[in-house]
Amino acid sequence: MPGGLAGIHDQEMRNLYGLTGKAWEGAEAISEVDFQKKYLHNRVGCFACPVACFDSYDLSNAGGAGCMKCSPPGDLTWDIRNPDQLVCRQAFVSCQRYGLDAHALSNMLAWLMELHEQGIVSAADTDGITMKWGSPEAILSLAKKVSQPLEFRLAQAPRNRLQRSGSGEDERRLL
Repeated sequence: MPGGLAGIHDQEMRNLYGLTGKAWEGAEAISEVDFQKKYLHNRVGCFACPVACFDSYDLSNAGGAGCMKCSPPGDLTWDIRNPDQLVCRQAFVSCQRYGLDAHALSNMLAWLMELHEQGIVSAADTDGITMKWGSPEAILSLAKKVSQPLEFRLAQAPRNRLQRSGSGEDERRLL
């Protein structure tokens, strides 16, 4: 398969979202293979590992250089409906800078975006950020805000809204 692991991952995500019927506008633009061709600087791996899945990127026009392992491209693109690979990499560099786990951040973003889509949370609940699927503003600003929890007042708003709305809170709980 062209593109090695990145090509396999591209096809895997396309198939998964196609099978579940959750394909979305812009998904066809995601191509880790094309992104690597343009920005990949070097590949490294853990000691004695032949896979070398840590990709080093030179993104001087998008927040600086960084190293990324194999899962964040799917977490920060497909899982939050973000077709912009540069936004994905900027968010990952922010995760590295602020000491956040990229997978946890994408889960939090997906949860908030789902609650926003259902009308359960609004920008008023998320420090003025509209949590629309794939929004670069939401993706990039939330990474910084959750790394500074005393400045980000989110914790009570969704829970209170779920209780008032009578919605199935257990269905929307972030674990």
